[in-house]
Amino acid sequence: MTPEIYIRSASQLGTFWSGGWQLPSKHEEDASNNHRKETVLHPVLPMLDSAALVLIGLAGVALGSQPQAPDPIPAPLRELTWGQLNFLHTTDVHGWYSGHLQEPSFSADWGDYISFTTRMREKAEAAGTDLLVVDTGDRVEGNGLYDSSDPKGVYASEFLKKQHIDLLCSGNHELYKQNTSEAEFRTTVPNFKGNYLASNIDIIDPESGEIVPLAQRFKKFTTKMQGIRIMAFGFLFDFKGNYNNTVVTPVEETIKQAWFQKAIRDRGVDLFLVIGHVPAKSREYAAIFTAIRSVQWDTPIQFFGGHHHIRDYVKYDNKAYSLASGRFMETIGFASLSGLSTAKKQTSAARASPVFTRRYIDNNLFSLYYHSGHDESTFHTPEGKKVTEDIRKARSVLKLDHVYGCAPKTLWMSRAKYPSDDSIYSWLEKEVLPSSLRPHLRENTTGLAIINTGGIRFDIFKGPFTQDGAYIVSPFTNEFRYMKDVPYDKAVMVLKVLNKATNILTQAGFMPRDSSSLSPPEQWSRTEDFIAKAVHIPLSQGADNEQNPLQDGDEPTLTPGYTTKDDGGTDGDDTVHTPVSFYRAPNCIMATITNDDDSSSTSNVVDLLYLDFLEPWVTVATKIVGIDFDPKKDAEAFMPGVQMRTMLTAWAKAADEDEEEEDDEDDARPAARSIRRTSEAAQILRPASRLLAPRSSLPAARFSAFRPAVFAQPVAQRRSYAAPSGVKEVTVRDALNEALAEELTSNEKVFILGEEVAQYNGAYKVTKGLLDRFGDRRVIDTPITEQGFCGLAVGAALAGLHPVCEFMTFNFAMQAIDQIVNSAAKTHYMSGGIQPCNITFRGPNGFAAGVAAQHSQDYAAWYGSIPGLKVVTPWSSEDAKGLLKAAIRDPNPVVVLENELLYGQSFPMSEAAQKDDFVIPLGKAKIERPGKDVTIVTLSRSVGLSLQAAAQLKSKYGVEAEVINLRSVKPLDVEAIVKSVKKTGHLIAVESGFPMFGVSSEILALAMEYGFDYLQAPAIRVTGAEVPTPYAEKLETMSFPQEDTILSQATKLLRL
Repeated sequence: MTPEIYIRSASQLGTFWSGGWQLPSKHEEDASNNHRKETVLHPVLPMLDSAALVLIGLAGVALGSQPQAPDPIPAPLRELTWGQLNFLHTTDVHGWYSGHLQEPSFSADWGDYISFTTRMREKAEAAGTDLLVVDTGDRVEGNGLYDSSDPKGVYASEFLKKQHIDLLCSGNHELYKQNTSEAEFRTTVPNFKGNYLASNIDIIDPESGEIVPLAQRFKKFTTKMQGIRIMAFGFLFDFKGNYNNTVVTPVEETIKQAWFQKAIRDRGVDLFLVIGHVPAKSREYAAIFTAIRSVQWDTPIQFFGGHHHIRDYVKYDNKAYSLASGRFMETIGFASLSGLSTAKKQTSAARASPVFTRRYIDNNLFSLYYHSGHDESTFHTPEGKKVTEDIRKARSVLKLDHVYGCAPKTLWMSRAKYPSDDSIYSWLEKEVLPSSLRPHLRENTTGLAIINTGGIRFDIFKGPFTQDGAYIVSPFTNEFRYMKDVPYDKAVMVLKVLNKATNILTQAGFMPRDSSSLSPPEQWSRTEDFIAKAVHIPLSQGADNEQNPLQDGDEPTLTPGYTTKDDGGTDGDDTVHTPVSFYRAPNCIMATITNDDDSSSTSNVVDLLYLDFLEPWVTVATKIVGIDFDPKKDAEAFMPGVQMRTMLTAWAKAADEDEEEEDDEDDARPAARSIRRTSEAAQILRPASRLLAPRSSLPAARFSAFRPAVFAQPVAQRRSYAAPSGVKEVTVRDALNEALAEELTSNEKVFILGEEVAQYNGAYKVTKGLLDRFGDRRVIDTPITEQGFCGLAVGAALAGLHPVCEFMTFNFAMQAIDQIVNSAAKTHYMSGGIQPCNITFRGPNGFAAGVAAQHSQDYAAWYGSIPGLKVVTPWSSEDAKGLLKAAIRDPNPVVVLENELLYGQSFPMSEAAQKDDFVIPLGKAKIERPGKDVTIVTLSRSVGLSLQAAAQLKSKYGVEAEVINLRSVKPLDVEAIVKSVKKTGHLIAVESGFPMFGVSSEILALAMEYGFDYLQAPAIRVTGAEVPTPYAEKLETMSFPQEDTILSQATKLLRL
């Protein structure tokens, strides 16, 4: 197994691993030949890292459940810490029910896991505690046991249902294809009826054609032994690559739905349990955490996640933790909670101090025997044994152990640097792709073939290369397509776009996912390589330095493996290992294909080949580099029916045949022979070009088995969409009025107060008609005393109401600065999170027209600098409505800074925005105009001016400016800014505030911190002048950013 050492920032520490690791040579030989090794018994070891370690050895027993599985290697173990409530967790199994047949640390199979859960449940209940078994999705695709059956998963679903799983949910892989999601709906959900949760997934019922929930949204239940009342949910991250027979509702939309809001307000809950195919640290889980905490501030929350294929443990607060338990049946996650209140025993002291623990269990029988308190003679249950035997039979039927060839060395995904001789990507790039694709290349043509590294899922280990190994390395059914006669220099640039401009395709507005998802999942959460260094872990050092439990003073040799560092520390792994290096891979690699063996020869025009999975990204990338490409008209299939897996098995088989021809005198040739070749990288599974001959010479049926099945969706089952109708022009004033009316209607705690907001309909008519509709107890005129009515509003908020406090202008709010900055902003923090202050301050802000110095100031930077305040600055009508509604619903004080000159301006409002459930999340910027040459970050009225300047840049100079409407000053969407800067290399920040210590200053500072390496020129600020605003019209115009100002600064920056 190959590790991924992931060092986060100070606020988010973590470590993760991927790939496979190669054992010392003796163990490699033993594992390959299925030899049984002698086992040495070691006594119990003392404490290490505050955790008890046990080095166990079981002599004379065959520990590999599957016949081919190697024995686990004795290793020091850390104890599990049991609690009131305990969990066993799997995620991202991807069909690995056989376990790892070439890796001793993960050699237990699904039958062993069934026995383990049974024994652990018995152990828990004997102690009067509870145990729940959880799985968080991606059970499909990635292993021959799932992918090679017809229909896919027919055996795997039977193995899965034999496990007693208390809660499970879907992953994204269950939704990629229609047949997979329908199998989930028709088979897996009924098999686990009542335990399968789908909080944000719907499916078109294959029978009725109606859109229905994939499974129940949530579940409330009470545990058997402790009587712990649990409210459970099951989520999927905001996945957009699902087939169109399913609907994935974004998490932030789901948590606003009535059923969820009602569920989280249930006071008869001792624990919120959120399972999901969601990274342990993610914006989705952060949103769920915030939603629960806004109404249940002290109830413990346990999250279980997945998707990134890593071990991780994340702290959200002292009563909320999230666990991710690796991938591929390598890891069984263990978590425990103590100090919970229950239906039987309610104690405030217990609620105040829950204890969370976690452990990552290496999935081998050494670990499973020890943690369950059993040995070979008592561990295995009849059900577990039967599933182990059924797995063996299924593997035999599917011929998964059929050997195509033999690899004399191991090729790594992440343990070897790319490019290098030990990198699997270098081997594919230099050997497999050129030799396999060459026979189909057009005569006298050079080809460039692109594949994404994320399509390769595992290492190739030294030893036999089998049918199962081919599915493990390349489980997907992707084929090559190509476009003809592409300029060489532009074809090469396509690869650079896919690799270097990580989010350029997303920011351009064409893609549902960013291009970083083209790389292996294991590296999605890390930003740099890790090179392991030799370390010494003193296992025999006791607390008193007197214990020395190992005989003769010797210490065991640790094997390479997981050495996880997460928010819980460095003692999470149950097995103590030495670290292993991790190297990141590019998103995509490119192989050169020529009509001869000289891959260095190229031409000015090439055929550009790519896997069909990449077509959406390639389509946009070609446009960016200047290639006029329409995949429907310009792309053709290349080697139809031949997939990456097909190439690997053909390569291995051909290599073995070639070796037989070279050594035909040896009649006793082993079935799995090492292959000799001069090139180090070429020694793996040498190809024979004749095996992949041109199409014309192939029998028609040769590749028929590899043609993908097409599942035609009946007309009645196709999802229907609303026609794009109902868009209307709405002024900002009316949008604000509509937002206020909707919130007054939906929430009786909301009321409005301020000067002239009632009988006069507001100084700028934003509250027009609200007094007549809602009465003088909900819309209240106040005396002209900002300090007085602002203090009244803060008091009402602390009493549980949701006031909307209007200032005739924020210039007048200076009279109430103490109430806003001290009373409102700090109470939530100073009360230890007990006392929220749900209050919205709103009114006009910034430059207007002819109102002089005291009425023209921009307070975005003032309030944005105050901890505890959130600050938003709407520009359009949709901004105004969505942000104001979000502000009123937010439990924190929010300052809504409007602009007087925008009140009467009309903007198009979509049909969705006209609905009363329309809300714009705080902290999310919007790209108003995508571009690639320069980033303009701005807010409020300056957005319109920046858009006008961007249009001028395009018409005059052909420059594509990307305009980002911040919408929120606090929280600030730093990610959106940095992603754009990475793409454009140039930054201009525009605001109407003063230049010193302003919003634009903060934007430039953040760009320096997080995007400095991507800037091709110094960033520029365009701000208001360092002067009190003049009354004279021309001087006033000169004091604030204008279209011409922004244009001139952009041309200066770009040297136009």
